[in-house]
Amino acid sequence: MAQGLAYLALLERAQTARMNANFAKANAGQWSTEHEDIHRVARDTEAEARYWERRARDRS
Repeated sequence: MAQGLAYLALLERAQTARMNANFAKANAGQWSTEHEDIHRVARDTEAEARYWERRARDRS
């Protein structure tokens, strides 16, 4: 039971990170490459999403 809850928590974290990454990428797409900080945030949130998705997948 506890492992199932841990998996669900990881899955929820992965889904939230994925939504944040998609939002950041959409925002970055509206700006030129001059705004490097916006693109950096998009890359960082994408990496975070992949991390949590991998953790959830490993836990299942």
